[in-house]
Amino acid sequence: MKRFLVILFVLFGGLVLVGCDDSKKELKTVSMFGGTDANVEVYQERIGKFEEETGFKVKDNSSTSDEEWKSRVIADFKNGNEPDVLQFFTGETAKAFVDEGLVMSIEDIRKEYPDYAKNINASVLGTHSVPTTGFVEGIFTNKDHFKSAEAKAYLEKTSWTWTEFKSLLAILVEDNKDVEGYKPIAYGIDIPHYWIDHLVAAELGPDYYQEIVKTGGADKLSGALLKLSEIEQYLSKDNQEAFSSQAFLDGKYTFQLDGSWFGGRIELPNVSVYPFPELNSTHKTTLLSGFTSGFYITKKAWDNKYKREAAVKFIENMTSTEALSKFVTKAGGFAADDKAAATNETNLSKELRGLIGRVNFTVLPLGDASKTGTYATLVEAQAAFINNNIELAKTAATTYSNDQK
Repeated sequence: MKRFLVILFVLFGGLVLVGCDDSKKELKTVSMFGGTDANVEVYQERIGKFEEETGFKVKDNSSTSDEEWKSRVIADFKNGNEPDVLQFFTGETAKAFVDEGLVMSIEDIRKEYPDYAKNINASVLGTHSVPTTGFVEGIFTNKDHFKSAEAKAYLEKTSWTWTEFKSLLAILVEDNKDVEGYKPIAYGIDIPHYWIDHLVAAELGPDYYQEIVKTGGADKLSGALLKLSEIEQYLSKDNQEAFSSQAFLDGKYTFQLDGSWFGGRIELPNVSVYPFPELNSTHKTTLLSGFTSGFYITKKAWDNKYKREAAVKFIENMTSTEALSKFVTKAGGFAADDKAAATNETNLSKELRGLIGRVNFTVLPLGDASKTGTYATLVEAQAAFINNNIELAKTAATTYSNDQK
């Protein structure tokens, strides 16, 4: 009987240990490859590949990368609820957890895994993050709405001035006056940051951030953003960005200001892309571009003996040459690995790649330069900019500018 009990105890104990091991084989992940992002399909496919090859279960919590999502991710770090692996922005936005040592540096990871991210171009590799694809941003343009000769003449230009752009908007309204509910510009009121970023950079130039934090910078900032009021009547102002984006994809609107990742979703046959209009004749045309996000391994995962290697393998799976080729094929953009290439180069993707040759300077978006948590001040004040509420606009700009110091 005693021998039987000992054997039973050993077998039961073994089952408990196996159960414990199984419970450790779960990786918590967060990314911006959620919602309507064109990368979702490839991301989910790569998660399935990782689960099959490692036996780990991925508990993913991805979402559209708006300001609320950014704040939620940072709050999770502060509350000790950070994931094991995350894809997030680089630069100032990530300082909240990078400076606190809550994510691992590439240097430290390579001490144990010397080949980690070796396929990534060294010029774009972060100190803590492994990028997937870079981007350019421009105005996607449905040329089917250019019906008159007067409108079509604008399609022959390589870029537009702000004055030309406003004139074109009026012409397009006349060209499409028989189309019910027509508005030239797709504008989702929950994600207006593309317009904020471009207006500031185009008006203040390549050193726009330095201009903002100088004495008098708040007035320059509000002046740039109040230009939204000059085109207020042409904005769709849909309740959500997803509505305006889908309406553009369905052929309802003429212009969508967005990134190269959006190009992967466009199936309309007659779409081109143009640089953002020239606001300031001194600074000429600007292009927002760069590698501003990447995958991080949290210290929490690194210190967990069950998850360390799995976290490394997850990111290697997401940033391999094969994976990056699929990402740029599906969603456009520019791979962080020089050997990765899209298999479906289209005229639109070629135009996106050629934008850099049609502008005078390139910069990162304002959101990436801003102190953590401060950019939301401008996003939340968009109604003031659109409606030409000068007092509220200046208050928001002053608050933002002061928060950068």
